[in-house]
Amino acid sequence: MTHKHWCEIGKHEWDCDGTQAIRTWAGMTEPTPCVAMPDNGIELVTCPAHREGERRSFPTGQEAADVLKIYDALICAPDNSPEFKEAMRILSEYILGKD
Repeated sequence: MTHKHWCEIGKHEWDCDGTQAIRTWAGMTEPTPCVAMPDNGIELVTCPAHREGERRSFPTGQEAADVLKIYDALICAPDNSPEFKEAMRILSEYILGKD
């Protein structure tokens, strides 16, 4: 059964059959099975068309640790927690772009 992911590079939704998602932000280099997101959520996973661009631009060292901390807060912290709010602020500013 297909489901949607959000491509943060191309800023669009994409359909996944459950076997196409490579979670580069988690250090993965091969596709892993998708799991259902709670409350019909949508997971940030770069689409196959933008994957190479993501790999070339993905941060290393301390920047990578900071990115993983942001993703951890988005996935694990309660929505009203300071960690979640700060992660959303940083995500909107640096990944999605300021409006």
